[in-house]
Amino acid sequence: MSETGFDPTTAPAIQGDTIGWTIVSGDSHRLKDRSGMALFDSGTLAAGSSFQYTFNSAGTYPVTDRATRATSSVAVPVAVPSTGKTGKPLLVTWSAAAPATGFVFDVQIRVSPDRSFHDWLVGQTATAATYVPATAGTYAFRARLRCVSHRRSLKMVATELR
Repeated sequence: MSETGFDPTTAPAIQGDTIGWTIVSGDSHRLKDRSGMALFDSGTLAAGSSFQYTFNSAGTYPVTDRATRATSSVAVPVAVPSTGKTGKPLLVTWSAAAPATGFVFDVQIRVSPDRSFHDWLVGQTATAATYVPATAGTYAFRARLRCVSHRRSLKMVATELR
């Protein structure tokens, strides 16, 4: 993080990854979740300081530097096996940890040839579930963390399974 913004501006992660930011130059910076759910706030950081946050759950986490108004995001996908078989259960995992009090998970599925996602499991506190494909084809799953009281949520990240 510097006066010119985040480098890189987007970061991929897997569930449970801890992402760190280092302030490489400039006056003070303050890295903050901008989803409206108050997930993290680094407080004021001087050059040479660093901040870390663990991204347990699937979703797109928007980040902002309050000092420069630069933005970034961290994308965490749903974890599924790379392939599956009709009639055989597969584990769909959307979080490495249970949600904090007041938060839930929403999980959606898309089954080819349909191009739209549909709710599969809504308002979940479980971190995973099994799904049994009924027909051959491509399946995609996406999930997000949602704050129940503020009606705020992360954007979803899709993961496909063939």
